[in-house]
Amino acid sequence: YVLTLNPEGDTACQATTPTLDIANQSIDLEMFPNPVFDRLNLNWLTKRSGQGQIELRNLTGALIQQIEVAYTDGINHYELPLSQLQSGMYIIGIHTGEGSTWRRIIKH
Repeated sequence: YVLTLNPEGDTACQATTPTLDIANQSIDLEMFPNPVFDRLNLNWLTKRSGQGQIELRNLTGALIQQIEVAYTDGINHYELPLSQLQSGMYIIGIHTGEGSTWRRIIKH
């Protein structure tokens, strides 16, 4: 988040919030089940090994959870526990050295 305040007497004020581009995807990600009750399965394909992150955000973009994951060349799997999460719509992000992908999920 960025908030810019100008000197006293200047009425201009600028605020920006981060945006998540869920249309521009660079990682092949499969998620199921969606809607989800207690556990969300994530499968993604990478061409090399490395360290990455899985992020869970609410619809305003606020970070709810961030998990560091190691991934390998090929198909990767992570089971994300969501039983403690309130019902609603959320955004899941996966970040690797090959890029990022964002998807919407519904939690029942």
